[in-house]
Amino acid sequence: MRKIIMLCFAFLFIGKTIAQEVPLLSNISARNNINLNGQWRYIVDPLENGYYDYRLMPLKNNGFFENKKFNTTELSEYNFATSAVMQIPSDWNSKDERLFFYEGTVWFEKDFNYKKDAKTKGILHFGAVNYDAKVYVNGKLAGTHIGGYTPFNFDVTNLLVDGNNFVVVKADNKRHKDNVPTVNMDWWNYGGITRDVNLAQVPNTYIEDYLVQLNKNEKGKISGWIKLNNETANESVSVSIPELKIKKDIKTDAKGMAYFEIKANPVLWTPENPKLYEVKISKADENLVDQIGFRTIETKGKEILLNGKKSFCEALVFTKKLLLDLEELGQQKMRILC
Repeated sequence: MRKIIMLCFAFLFIGKTIAQEVPLLSNISARNNINLNGQWRYIVDPLENGYYDYRLMPLKNNGFFENKKFNTTELSEYNFATSAVMQIPSDWNSKDERLFFYEGTVWFEKDFNYKKDAKTKGILHFGAVNYDAKVYVNGKLAGTHIGGYTPFNFDVTNLLVDGNNFVVVKADNKRHKDNVPTVNMDWWNYGGITRDVNLAQVPNTYIEDYLVQLNKNEKGKISGWIKLNNETANESVSVSIPELKIKKDIKTDAKGMAYFEIKANPVLWTPENPKLYEVKISKADENLVDQIGFRTIETKGKEILLNGKKSFCEALVFTKKLLLDLEELGQQKMRILC
């Protein structure tokens, strides 16, 4: 019994260390990325033969996720090497007319080269996959995600090899009665890898997230925080806004967090003058650049205040245009009073 328990713990430990979903990388476009957009090969699998066995149990091997290479004398149920290609990001409904009404599973495969480095991690980031995604790297499960409009990423460092690698995604947009959208609903459920795919190369200890904003309690100050991916104390990090001549060096605490507060009087963002500042978040081996606008939003009674001024009418510009379009379509006329 003891051996069985120890073995179970070992499997759990291995499963967690091979690959895992990690908190979302902030500002993915500013990372050192290998962009995986472009042509992916795909296979339509309405019966999910590439995922289930005849008892409808998930396959442990011989699934489409293994991306096996077959020679001309072998019988095979699938072959990504000879399959059609689809431009990613996209949806299969509009890219393949045969799949216009299709709801089910489609497998996608992409080859890429990678150079391993002991000082870096590989974070595989998806902007969105609709709806149920299972992601494999070099035939091993990296992780799963449910939700068609939210980004997600996995630490796949231990699944990557030097040289040629491949990623396979099982995308399934079938509806279920307890999901949103549900089965009987007026909703076009697009399927596929609908947003960018990137493999970010980050330091082993990296900047996971950050916040830079006007201080909510005190005028004339910018405040925020920088968060590392692990609980590393006394790590030097910095925030700088060159146009405002600001540079602040700070140290992380025992939880890998660094907080700051800086005196500043930036030009406030408005629809008429959408001012953005270049903001740099960095540490010794990592530099992130962002464009950030500073403004305040609050409510007072029924009014919405932008930078302390009433801005309800400006916020309804889009709504007014929509209502005008509805009027042109013969809908009942409506008015907005500001």
